[in-house]
Amino acid sequence: MGSVLALLSSVCYGTADFLGGYATRRVSIGYVLLWNQIPGLLITGLFTLLTPGAMTNPTDWLWSVGAGLCISIQLPALYLALGVGPMAVVAPVTALIGIVAPMIFGVLVGHESPSPTAYAGCLLGALAVAIVSGAEHVSADRDDNRQAGRGLLLATVAGTCIAMTYICLKQVSVHAGFVPLFTARSVALGLVVVATLAGQRTMFAARPNPGAAALIALSGCLDASGTALFRSALIHRGPLSIVATLVSLYPLTTVLLATTLLRERLTWQRMVGVLLALSGIALMVRG
Repeated sequence: MGSVLALLSSVCYGTADFLGGYATRRVSIGYVLLWNQIPGLLITGLFTLLTPGAMTNPTDWLWSVGAGLCISIQLPALYLALGVGPMAVVAPVTALIGIVAPMIFGVLVGHESPSPTAYAGCLLGALAVAIVSGAEHVSADRDDNRQAGRGLLLATVAGTCIAMTYICLKQVSVHAGFVPLFTARSVALGLVVVATLAGQRTMFAARPNPGAAALIALSGCLDASGTALFRSALIHRGPLSIVATLVSLYPLTTVLLATTLLRERLTWQRMVGVLLALSGIALMVRG
């Protein structure tokens, strides 16, 4: 069950990233963050009300706040990266960091011991994420190269924060239910509001039309649902190293949508990456 929930989380994250990154290319980041986080908080609140759980340990509150801090940095970095850099390259970079860091933490700190089959699946998953981006084409234009470099730098920041969010949520007691997610989302929204108001002129230059606003809101709902499914996978006692790897396969969804809707070319490297990802999933579920 934990593996199934992690895979569903991956699909939600991949779709949310595609919609958010697409919107960021046309709408100022301030509007994207606010229209994304408000419905995301509402969805998380609904999950919290429908699921029993309570945080009684002060440590749980600290880890939840820590997750909120990571989310508040992760989202703007990720959407800006997807907006300025190639989507098919940025998404796998963030996911690769999201795979490696939690796995190392789970094994070294959490004393998790995945089977050799699960390790092989993790390696295939990481390889798939790296390959699915395809070969990055270096432009002769310095501005294009600068934009690509900025996108990769932001992707590295976003991937690090994604990994830290996974780790923080894993430390919270399973009996807390979805209260940690609601706490983290509340902290993230509060910080986003402060940040956007502080940079009001630059962050609210281009307003969204009704269609773009709907896409951004849908992105927030899917992002919140992905986090809830990730939390559910942990509640079902899924090892952090395996769950984080499965969730981090979300670039496959992002690349598929970019190929289908934005007419991006599906290279043979990406096709190989998809096959490796499916093989890795089978090994991880078995292991």
